[in-house]
Amino acid sequence: MSRLYPVSNSILRFRKVFYHFLVLLAISMLVLAVWPSQLVTVFFSAALFGVTYIMLTGIYLVWGIRVYDDRPAIGLGLPFLVLAIGQIIGTLVAGMLIEATNHLITFIIFAGIGLIPIFLKYKSEVSV
Repeated sequence: MSRLYPVSNSILRFRKVFYHFLVLLAISMLVLAVWPSQLVTVFFSAALFGVTYIMLTGIYLVWGIRVYDDRPAIGLGLPFLVLAIGQIIGTLVAGMLIEATNHLITFIIFAGIGLIPIFLKYKSEVSV
């Protein structure tokens, strides 16, 4: 099947945008963790988190559709499924961590977990 998208160095640009938004997502969590009682930082954190979450969700959807270009329904559905599973597990783990430690440590841990994909190296056969 022919590719719907041209093969070029777009994967590098795509990953660069992905990595930048992961960093912004981590910053949004850290800002809230460090300054939770400052109304300005709470709103800033919420706005930054919302923007980055929407962007990252879009990246996952585009990535999924490009990976499964011969089955776009799977490419669209699989990222949503993985996000939903991650939200369920993440909520449970965050609650347990908050009970065991505190909000600051939990948010720092989750910000760190969010940065893990930046350090993973993987081979891609599909130009994204």
